[in-house]
Amino acid sequence: MCPRPWIDRYRCNGCGSCVSLCPDLFEWDEEICEIKIRDVDEFPEDKLRDAFSHCPNECLFLDT
Repeated sequence: MCPRPWIDRYRCNGCGSCVSLCPDLFEWDEEICEIKIRDVDEFPEDKLRDAFSHCPNECLFLDT
């Protein structure tokens, strides 16, 4: 099983850079006004690396 990303809610300001870069992995939830991680079977490393490197608040992490 590949590691699943998670979002530190205290650091995340909802800028949406992860959603813009990886809409198949991240989404904006209108109901709770927060970024959510989509329920997918696989999280490609290259896409995660892209999202992680462009996150201005460094709030994305991987389960270990």
